Amino acid sequence: MPLRAARPLPPEGLGLVLQAGGPALYAPPAPPRPWHPGFSKNRWLWRAQDPLARALCAAAGVTIPEEPLSTGREEGDAGPPLDLRPLTVLDATLGFGHDALLACRLGARVIAYEANPLMAYHTLRGLAAYDLDAATRLTVRAARCERHGALGGEEVDVVYLDPMFTAAHVRGEVASKTLRPLRGRAEHLARMERAGAGAGAEARLSPALLGWALGWARRAVLFKLAPREPAPPTPPGYRYEEVRSHRVRVGALRRVGA
Repeated sequence: MPLRAARPLPPEGLGLVLQAGGPALYAPPAPPRPWHPGFSKNRWLWRAQDPLARALCAAAGVTIPEEPLSTGREEGDAGPPLDLRPLTVLDATLGFGHDALLACRLGARVIAYEANPLMAYHTLRGLAAYDLDAATRLTVRAARCERHGALGGEEVDVVYLDPMFTAAHVRGEVASKTLRPLRGRAEHLARMERAGAGAGAEARLSPALLGWALGWARRAVLFKLAPREPAPPTPPGYRYEEVRSHRVRVGALRRVGA
């Protein structure tokens, strides 16, 4: 049960609320909610079929077994045959961290950016409580990804982009219930950014964001796409590949020869 406050929660704004089990994220009009792993367990059990895992393996040159991996109890599951320990991934849009968690559990080292410091704290705390071993391979920075150069500028193998889908992109099955309380806020911020940048500004996967990502990735830039969302143009020196599931698509711009 939430601890009772001296006054009611505000009707708008993003914040943390202290509950008996720890801080919960408050994104009105939804009630405060603790971090939760979403589909992380199922994605791990079926990791050889997960589109993001397959795209990361392709970028790392790791062969995916032909036979499905065993799907016993998660706690008794042995180490994955998909070994991404040599891979460094920059997750430009951390959110609730479910994609970063998958990459870390496969052994990759992940540098994740989250523009909202409350969200960054909420996610890092939840990931550490869910899988501390994986969280040790995760570095979270409460900043926009474009500040990567100013915050050390480490070159990475893969940059992963997953800006939040707006109502214009999602259609039922891809509308994450986890992110739904934040989607209205994200759309509001996107409208404000478009208004400030001019009528032609893009809300998702803008040329500026892709250009920034291509400048930092040694091997590939990966991005999540909605079912009917068009893939970005393929720049010279890259080839485009795509991995699909029944819910999402993961596109990849891979350097030729990488």
